[in-house]
Amino acid sequence: MIVLIGSQKGGVGKSTKAVNIAGYLILKQGKTAIIVDADDQKSIMTWYNDRQNVEGLPHIPVVAASGKIKETLLELDRHYDYVIVDTAGRDSAELRSGLLAADLFLSPLRPSQMDLDTVGYLSEMFATAQEYNEKVKGYIVLNMCPTNIFINEANEAAQVLSEYPELTLVSNRLCDRKIYRDAWGEAITVHEAHNEKAQAEIESLVKEVSEDEFINSATSHTLLVPAPEAKPQGRKRTYKAISVSLTDNHVDVIDEIIVQAARNGVVRITRSDIIKLAIDGLAEKSEEHLMQLLKKL
Repeated sequence: MIVLIGSQKGGVGKSTKAVNIAGYLILKQGKTAIIVDADDQKSIMTWYNDRQNVEGLPHIPVVAASGKIKETLLELDRHYDYVIVDTAGRDSAELRSGLLAADLFLSPLRPSQMDLDTVGYLSEMFATAQEYNEKVKGYIVLNMCPTNIFINEANEAAQVLSEYPELTLVSNRLCDRKIYRDAWGEAITVHEAHNEKAQAEIESLVKEVSEDEFINSATSHTLLVPAPEAKPQGRKRTYKAISVSLTDNHVDVIDEIIVQAARNGVVRITRSDIIKLAIDGLAEKSEEHLMQLLKKL
């Protein structure tokens, strides 16, 4: 899946979101992901180089790209579960060509009039890109929102953004938290900084905008399952990515299970969770029962 992050204005938190989304997918979800720094300021490349100088940190791959990046993104998409692309805070060749390859477009926006003034142009650009790339879905993310509950800027901004149907407003908002700046300065992600509030914001954002898209947009998607080889007790399991083809009936059944879970107070269950549960259940079957099930395929 190609996730393009862009806007018509700088200073809205694009690069910060890119590294933290990638960090969550790699460090917490076990996905393969790569960040493409397509912003000519190369802030993420600087972050990456700083990170290389810190011992003991997990690898988060970053590459630089510029100009017409469509083919580069499509090639990377063949090798990674997620390609996270950071573009400049303005209209650029990277933003326009990236939109032709993207599955998801995320545009962080601060709840200020200066930022809201850019949405009309961005919305028109996105609508044009959709004429050539029908699969791309666009989202606006209210970012750097005040943590003071008595400041109503975010709600007022949400009302204005409802006038732009081309881009869906994400219900989960991200606050202006010092931890995002502190983590960047240390070349780490908020999941490595162990800040629960910031972690929850990133996780909620990813779940809201990506889960249905990357499962429904193709007949196969990545799952995490234990590697078949036995591991000594006490060691961390190794996971490998595989692709599973699902029919519409499979998806309908999984969705019904998720609905039933929600009705019983079990929330934040994903389709991948259901499939992993099914795989674990098969592993517990007797060999005879398992062979009977396999013969029905």
